[in-house]
Amino acid sequence: MQKRRSVLIKADLEHIGMTESWFGSRQRGAPPHIHRRHADSFYVLDGELTFLTAADPLHAPASAFCVVPPGVVHGFDHDTDGEVRYLNFHTPGRGFIESLRARLRDPSTYDQTRYDSFDPPADAPPGAAVTGPGEGDRLESDTRVATVKVGRDELAFVEFELRPGFEGPHAHIHKRHVDAFYVVAGEPHFQAGDETVRGEPGMLVAAPPGVVHSFSNPGPMPTRLVNVHAPSCGFHEYLHVMEDADGELDEATHASYDVFEVE
Repeated sequence: MQKRRSVLIKADLEHIGMTESWFGSRQRGAPPHIHRRHADSFYVLDGELTFLTAADPLHAPASAFCVVPPGVVHGFDHDTDGEVRYLNFHTPGRGFIESLRARLRDPSTYDQTRYDSFDPPADAPPGAAVTGPGEGDRLESDTRVATVKVGRDELAFVEFELRPGFEGPHAHIHKRHVDAFYVVAGEPHFQAGDETVRGEPGMLVAAPPGVVHSFSNPGPMPTRLVNVHAPSCGFHEYLHVMEDADGELDEATHASYDVFEVE
């Protein structure tokens, strides 16, 4: 039988559970539900998803981002011809990855409430939001464009367009949050601990708390990646502060956003 869908686990961490999924034409996704203690977010890589909400459906084409805060009813379908490929983030993880494995092991004993997933109450509020392609808070410099798709306590989600020669930030650590990068196009370079890794489309690089990291684009071609900070620790605000100060900040200001530069 022809495969109709697949799910790749990209990150299984306390702060974030992340998957990359592919659906064939006209596939049911998840029925309406709520999470009480974490946010559920989606980034569409190719194709289109339809999100089921307490109000009207929301349509999300490629490069759209959908965020669902805790307590907000949501579900999704792929109700068009053609394929769809998307990323899904649960922040914090709340056992989301383990829930996928548990459902496969024995659907008859699967209990969604163990993983902070519940049937929606009749009075569940709307609140899911889609930020479309090209939309968001755009911050541009000579060698990079950062577009903030969402900034919440649970996560900050940023699209980066890196031009050739982008040198990246100083090597740094975070003490209280995960900094994760998914390569959409191009070959950015990542520092991860003592290693330097050349990225490629589909690669995820995640830096848990305490891991030294940075990123750059030394090659001749532009690159695109998406960046998730979970929890956000105000990273979306930090980008503005950095821009206003032209990158020159003291240690105390960096630390207030959970950024600690290293030699």
